[in-house]
Amino acid sequence: METGISQATLFRWKAQALIDDGVRDGVPSVEADELAAAKRRIAQLEAELVLTRDACALFDEQVVVTPKEKSRSSKG
Repeated sequence: METGISQATLFRWKAQALIDDGVRDGVPSVEADELAAAKRRIAQLEAELVLTRDACALFDEQVVVTPKEKSRSSKG
C-alpha cells in the first residue's frame, strides 16, 4: 500500500520512536520540541535587542535641550 510518505521520512520517524521509547540513545521528541521553542524565543529576543540598541543609538545622537536652556536661547 502506497502512503505517499518517503522511505527516508518513515526511517526518521521509526528512529525517533525508538529514541522516545528509550531503546536508542538520542534526544526525545519532547526535549527536541522544547529546544526548538527555546531557540525560536532566543532568536526573537536577539532581534528585539538589535532594535533596542538601534533605537538607543538614535537617541544618543540627539542633543537634549532642557526647557530652561530652550527659554534662554529664545530670549537671546
